[in-house]
Amino acid sequence: MKSTGARFRSSLISAINNLGQMRFMLTEGNLNNGVYVEFFKRLLGGARHPVSLVVMAIPSTGPVR
Repeated sequence: MKSTGARFRSSLISAINNLGQMRFMLTEGNLNNGVYVEFFKRLLGGARHPVSLVVMAIPSTGPVR
């Protein structure tokens, strides 16, 4: 298998409801305000009930101490 060795970055944002249904969005680059707003618009677009958001910032990479 050939590989270019080029690096890339992608980010994932997801949500799950109390019925176990999951919605997610994969994007190239970092999660920024624009990505959050777009995800929330899509999430709320099909909502028939109020939506509660819990946002957790968990670093996925970094030095291990």
